[in-house]
Amino acid sequence: MSYKIDSEFISNFISDCIIGGLTTTDDIVSYANKKINIIDEEIKKLKDIRSKLLCVINQLEKNKKKNNIHDDDKLCAKLLNISNHNLCKYICEKLADGQIYLPSLKEEYNSKDIYFCIKQFIANDIAFRKEDNLFKGKNFNKYYSLIVLNKK
Repeated sequence: MSYKIDSEFISNFISDCIIGGLTTTDDIVSYANKKINIIDEEIKKLKDIRSKLLCVINQLEKNKKKNNIHDDDKLCAKLLNISNHNLCKYICEKLADGQIYLPSLKEEYNSKDIYFCIKQFIANDIAFRKEDNLFKGKNFNKYYSLIVLNKK
């Protein structure tokens, strides 16, 4: 193995040894070997800690994935409990094409039923309302795939 010689380091190390009372070549070599052993032990300890930290990360990521799957199942169950599936499916299909102007829905369905569905959509983040318009919410795609496309 070839090393690039760091003359400045060598000079400083030998000077520090002499100041510390190590004056023979054997004493300086012995001291250098002791420092190497200390460094090797520290490296071994740090590698062990590193390995354990990787285990922590791995375990937490596994748990996070399991929790995300569990949360997704809970969300599906919650979304499937929404009432008036036919009207909700109709609103979802219209919303898939873009925002809905709410008064336009009143032409085809009872206002009370429409507002009940919209209230459920808003409560479950399937849609959100701004003035007289309804927009897709963060759970829209999940609900759309469950109700309209019949996928989980």
